[in-house]
Amino acid sequence: MKAATRATPGSNGPPPSSRIVGLDALRAILLSYGILVHTANLKIEPIFFFIEESSGLFRMDAFFFLSGLLTALTIGRLPPGQWLRGRARALGVPLLFGLLLLNPLFFFVQYVAPKTAFMIGFVERNHFDWHLHLWFLFSLIFFTIVAFAIRVWRANRGVDGLPERMNLIPPTPRRSVKVMLLVLAFPFAHFCVTFVMSRLLYAAPGLGAVSFIIQATVTALPFYLLGYLMPGHAGLRTPFSSSIYWLVGLLSIPLLAERMGFIHLAGWERAVAAGVGHPAFALAFILIVTPWFVRLEKIPRIFRMLSESSYAMYIVHLLLVSIFLYTFAWAGFGIYLTAILTAGLTFGAALALHFGLVRQHAWLRFLVNGRDFSSGRPPS
Repeated sequence: MKAATRATPGSNGPPPSSRIVGLDALRAILLSYGILVHTANLKIEPIFFFIEESSGLFRMDAFFFLSGLLTALTIGRLPPGQWLRGRARALGVPLLFGLLLLNPLFFFVQYVAPKTAFMIGFVERNHFDWHLHLWFLFSLIFFTIVAFAIRVWRANRGVDGLPERMNLIPPTPRRSVKVMLLVLAFPFAHFCVTFVMSRLLYAAPGLGAVSFIIQATVTALPFYLLGYLMPGHAGLRTPFSSSIYWLVGLLSIPLLAERMGFIHLAGWERAVAAGVGHPAFALAFILIVTPWFVRLEKIPRIFRMLSESSYAMYIVHLLLVSIFLYTFAWAGFGIYLTAILTAGLTFGAALALHFGLVRQHAWLRFLVNGRDFSSGRPPS
């Protein structure tokens, strides 16, 4: 993605109108990790359990933070109405394509494929509702409305979205006790909001899968807003160049200890450890990795390829994973070989699908990436 920024002398910010390739790479890694996570739905062996559990600690929270950050850095490129229409197309068309074609194909494979012993975990884990892994697009559609409303509100008040000279990661941060306390309070506030929302949704009858989408959206909203508001507020950028992530990370220790079996928690203790520890770990991860990726000036070619294809890859990967898993399991391959081949071939097939088909045909770019018929680049 390109950021309309100006680098001050001696800063570590990007030069004018440069592409922050590190953020592209980070987005690609977070999305591509979904292939490993869904392959790890086999769950029987400890390594699969670790992959899935570790992803749940940070991946989607970091993804939504990055989505908000990229939105803030790109929202000013187009007039408000044109930007909103572009985002609606980029999110809505792939969502409908997935719901109407890809997800039914996935359920068909689940129904007709022979069931082997070590596929039980995958079958149970993927008795999802109709949305399957596309729930995040519903969240992004809602966040798009929120971002648009904030932009309009700022415009009406004459507030510029970004300062003229902006460094994403200040080399010499302004020390503020108030900011530090707010950062430390983030996991506790996140827990309170999500706990109240979960109770309300539990009491509301008949929501079904919508309940999960609403709760996931509420859970992700603080991370999206942190990313969206960060570029325009010096106070929010300060923690990214300080060592406060160590203090935030300490709040996740009870959760990690309980997950690894070192301690046993139950009832309220477990709820608080998970409710505070999860956002604390995710926030610490974001504070650590964001500066590192922002400062990257070059990335390997494979990450550039993943950056371009990651959106299409995530839309189609679950169907590919299921086809390969069932094929190798039916052929009598062992669980580890099945998982390795599935992950590798899914990556290869998704890359080939993007570069060989999606990028070459306007109608596929429209269906899979939500791009108009004249544009070949993936959405930012």
